[in-house]
Amino acid sequence: MTTTASAPAFETESNALHTQEKSITQPHEPHSHVDGSDDAAAPAQAPNLIQSPPPPPPDGGYEAWAQVLSGHFVVAVTWGYSASFGVFQNYYEGTLPRSASDISWIGGFQIFCLLFVSTVSGRATDAGLARAAVTAGAVLLVLGTFMTSLATEYWQIFLAQGLCVGVGQGLMWLPSVTIISTYFMRRRVFAVTAAATGTSTGGIAFSAMVQRLIPRIGK
Repeated sequence: MTTTASAPAFETESNALHTQEKSITQPHEPHSHVDGSDDAAAPAQAPNLIQSPPPPPPDGGYEAWAQVLSGHFVVAVTWGYSASFGVFQNYYEGTLPRSASDISWIGGFQIFCLLFVSTVSGRATDAGLARAAVTAGAVLLVLGTFMTSLATEYWQIFLAQGLCVGVGQGLMWLPSVTIISTYFMRRRVFAVTAAATGTSTGGIAFSAMVQRLIPRIGK
């Protein structure tokens, strides 16, 4: 009788110990939220912060070579225009009552503005404002060229051709050349070099035009 009566108590105690061991060995499951969603699903709702890499440059095509052609012409009207200042120097020496040293300041200051303003246009290009910089530079370049044709005094030519044209060239040059490198990988050196040859194109073109047009239509 004693053995039979104590059997259920022994089984109850054994089941309790087995349940306690099972609760210790098994991991604790997270509690559910009030709305029924699990905590484990919360990280899946976080925004994806991993950005995909940018696509490779086309390394050719119509748009890429159009950038090279436009860059060639921009270099022609910036460095090519400045390289042909010797023709303007000869004309100014015969029409302005100033020394050759004073007149050379116009061309020198123009190149200074071209290089100095390029530091600003380069930062604008990094900020995504390359088109705005080139547009503003083109407006200043055309404005300065027209004002030079109307100038009759040394200081007027200095401000128009030296300052206004120089600032416009500085805004145009660096963004146009920098953009080309983003369109090419294997042909990058050739593309940038092809654009840089615009210096020779502009130097030849502006020198020939000034020598022929000034005697016919004047300044």
